[in-house]
Amino acid sequence: MEKAQGKLTSDNHASCSGVAALFGASPYETKNEYLDSRIRARKGENVRSEKNIYAEMGNILENPILEITCEKLGLSNLEKNITTPVLHEEYPLGGSIDGIAYCQNNLITPDDDIIYTEDDKPIMLDGKGILEAKATALMPEADGKPTLWRGLLQVKALMAITGYSWGCVSTIYRSTLFKMFLLRRDFAFETKLKEVILDFERRITAEDYYPPVTLKDTQIMFPEPVKAKEIELDNDAASTYLDLIYTADEQIKALSKAKENAQIKVQELMGDAEIGFNKNYRVTWGSRTFKAKPEKIVPAKDGYTIRNKTITIKKIEHEEGGKHDN
Repeated sequence: MEKAQGKLTSDNHASCSGVAALFGASPYETKNEYLDSRIRARKGENVRSEKNIYAEMGNILENPILEITCEKLGLSNLEKNITTPVLHEEYPLGGSIDGIAYCQNNLITPDDDIIYTEDDKPIMLDGKGILEAKATALMPEADGKPTLWRGLLQVKALMAITGYSWGCVSTIYRSTLFKMFLLRRDFAFETKLKEVILDFERRITAEDYYPPVTLKDTQIMFPEPVKAKEIELDNDAASTYLDLIYTADEQIKALSKAKENAQIKVQELMGDAEIGFNKNYRVTWGSRTFKAKPEKIVPAKDGYTIRNKTITIKKIEHEEGGKHDN
């Protein structure tokens, strides 16, 4: 089976796959994490993650996903296994394209099953378009549409570079569920994109980090303390934050202890029952079984079963009228 190439762009500047992070839309990477990777890359550090089985499977499935997309949408002249990255003419943004296909005046109507659009309206596919292939073990969002970080901003950025008028993110969920999301070129987004990328490039050069939004961000910005350096935190803002941290810690301790005591009481009430319930909650108190281990360096252990330390509680949602099913 023909396998796709994977990421082709340089790590020294912004890439389309990183646009979600730069727009604050990625659940996996903050602006500062992405910025730090570019800063380190320019210093000669290898910032690429080692290939894992998930990336490998994505590369294997890429071409079949592109071919299914062309078949479903009536596209022709599919270009795949593209080995040259694309670069924006005006600002430092690069991208790797999974596929390019052609269509002539084909009006595609969303069906809320396989085909989706941003505004739920029909979209005209005319000329060349960007195809992005995704494979995930997750299920689709409730409305069937992928979130911004799952290829949408990436494809919009690729359209900004190529000038193509349409794009499609095609995703296989859990190996069996196939969905396509069609996008029109977004000029308002491209205006903002240019501003974001130019600012990002300046920050790489100046090593100027964004205001931190996570604890990982502050670790990146201040990786090591200056030994024996002290600073007085005497302003009102610092006092407010310190009071908040201290109070929150005390409340967490108190709540954790209250939760533990409540669990003990519920477990005492349940006794040897695995499941308990009332009109509002369903409680499970199971057990775990550990397999026997042969003697190696440490002494052999017999298999045993131990009761779970905690219970699991699910809130029961009531229908109007108070009807409840056990």
